Amino acid sequence: QAVIGRPEALGEIVRQVLASESWWLGIGLGPVEEPLPEDTREGRGPAFWSAREAVAKAKSQRASRPLAVRGADGPKDTAAWLDECLGALAFIISRRTEAQRRVAEAWQRAGSVQAVADELEISVQGARQRILAAGCEEEDDLVRLAARIAAGELGS
Repeated sequence: QAVIGRPEALGEIVRQVLASESWWLGIGLGPVEEPLPEDTREGRGPAFWSAREAVAKAKSQRASRPLAVRGADGPKDTAAWLDECLGALAFIISRRTEAQRRVAEAWQRAGSVQAVADELEISVQGARQRILAAGCEEEDDLVRLAARIAAGELGS
């Protein structure tokens, strides 16, 4: 469990957790009671309660969507938008082959087609094709979108 104080970091954290392939991820939005306890399992407040509910939901879903977001702030609330956005991110990451995972990791480190080609010792054309097949650019878009949603930058 973790408490994130910077909503703009959410998308990147979720990307890293999903890439590990060994977690169910429940994200709860809302206030927390302060001071925060030493152990997050002892945390109280709506964000913690929503996160616990979200973990239970994530465990009941298909393997390609091992996450859920819960919270309440309106008819089409932030939690629902994040759940949809991060669900798409989970789908992209979960469908990758081992070779596509290596390309995605190289893309995240390098950020350019040429650098990926150099790191993997393949042609630029081959790197571009693999980046497209792995959905690396779409993953980046979803990470940025999740950060904007979490930060409240997008209206309903």
